[in-house]
Amino acid sequence: MERIQRTIGEVLGDHTWPELSPTASVQAAVDAMAREGTDCVLVIEDGKVVGVFTARDFLNRVVGDNRLPAEVNLGQVMTRDPVILRRDHCITYAINCMATRNIRNVPVVDDEGRAVGLLRIWDVVAHLSELFEEIAALPPLSPHDDMWVDLGGG
Repeated sequence: MERIQRTIGEVLGDHTWPELSPTASVQAAVDAMAREGTDCVLVIEDGKVVGVFTARDFLNRVVGDNRLPAEVNLGQVMTRDPVILRRDHCITYAINCMATRNIRNVPVVDDEGRAVGLLRIWDVVAHLSELFEEIAALPPLSPHDDMWVDLGGG
């Protein structure tokens, strides 16, 4: 079961992600997401992650407010001070952050706050899928080896 304790760096995919400044237009972000095949743009200022702009932000904060993408900049509609993680954080911690905060994309940064990766929900799903395949391949436990005891009562 050591695989459940893997670090984010071990699970992180090798995909690329778009980076734009807070002054870039939402239209530029949408174009970058389409070009990169992702649903997220990291917003970078002075080399550090200061925000995240996602397809959900586009729908809720731009389209939902009847704003024109070419006339709105990312600094106005991005998620500020996003949850960020490091490559050496445990993947279980990342899963907890993503689940409890309803996040699908988490920037991974170095000690200086510079983006070194983007942990996507699909990276987590792929990791869990591999983990469950390994568990399914294990020999079944005898009833006496099971540490859980069903005492009934729901």
